[in-house]
Amino acid sequence: MKFAHHILSFFLPQACVSCRIVLPLEDQGPFCPSCLKQIKPLPRSLCTICGDPFSHSEIASHICGECLSDRPHFEWARSVFEWGPPLNQVLHAFKYQGSEVALSWFCNEMIQAMNEIATKSSFDVLVPVPLHPFRLVRRGFNQSLLLARGLAQKTGVPVDFKVLIRERHEKPQATGGREERLRQIKGSFALEKGANLEGKRVLLIDDVYTTGATLNECAKVLKRAGAKVSALTLARTLLHSAAFNVSKKSLPLTMEGD
Repeated sequence: MKFAHHILSFFLPQACVSCRIVLPLEDQGPFCPSCLKQIKPLPRSLCTICGDPFSHSEIASHICGECLSDRPHFEWARSVFEWGPPLNQVLHAFKYQGSEVALSWFCNEMIQAMNEIATKSSFDVLVPVPLHPFRLVRRGFNQSLLLARGLAQKTGVPVDFKVLIRERHEKPQATGGREERLRQIKGSFALEKGANLEGKRVLLIDDVYTTGATLNECAKVLKRAGAKVSALTLARTLLHSAAFNVSKKSLPLTMEGD
């Protein structure tokens, strides 16, 4: 099999999913070393609930002020990488074009991050954030479901993509803030009729954490049904990042909730 892989790689060499440079035979990809170095893991110093990294790495992890004053409905949320180039370009192609060239790598990285706070036996079910039927038909797939299925194959934790329903179709926003997003997303989700989640340990799956409003609203619905909910995403926008240079009240929302 290894010999066949080398023969195939010779005639069809793998290219970096970001810069498209041809990778050497021994490099499994999907990113070349140069692009991989540009992908920034999130700092380990963070809020133990919402997962928002603190601006200084020497600060010990603790509950942030916002979670103390307005605790989210999920137990905890974690992300793997900072939202930025070159990861954002590959994620954009995955989200809007269904490109799965990096899907296995996405899932491996998410599992590694999950294992730092929990194990696969900590959850009974993976629930992807649903798309509204109108958007699902137009796009043809749900990127969060693709991630959840990839995670399920690698962990054995089952996926339930029917239990959570998106009842309202919100228009994507280019600007706005967390409070505005919370108002917009309120009441957008509901449970499948007859769903029983009493005592279930649910891991919500999405691609990008921006304000957290979508995950929080999903968690609220699932929690009301008796579930204990946590959340995992591949990437996250950093609220203190110079790349955004914005506060929570003016955070761009182009990647969240669609």
